[in-house]
Amino acid sequence: MSKKYINENQILLPKMLEIYKPSEFDWMYTPITKGSVWTIHHIYEKHCGGETTLNNAALLLKKSHQLLNMLESRNLDLYFEWNQLFMDINVCKCPLKNEFIEEMKILRKKTKKSIYGR
Repeated sequence: MSKKYINENQILLPKMLEIYKPSEFDWMYTPITKGSVWTIHHIYEKHCGGETTLNNAALLLKKSHQLLNMLESRNLDLYFEWNQLFMDINVCKCPLKNEFIEEMKILRKKTKKSIYGR
């Protein structure tokens, strides 16, 4: 009989979904669809000593997480702007406030322009 391995993300993800109660979009303003796959983004990366904790995690769909990773290699300043927003959301520990949503929309436009040139 083999043991089932459960990693830290599998423990943290349900907690974050319960606290933040996302219903329409993730923290990068990507719409949630029926087949959406949730991931945890480490604000301070694990290989740099970042821990898997509520304060160091962002609630992203897989599509957003891939986009953020691409952004990290193309526009580090914008990548850091997103991470600052994630930290601000974590201070709140509540469903997304309108001020966060408005900031997401602004950063989303900058991200599309940076990645896709539009």
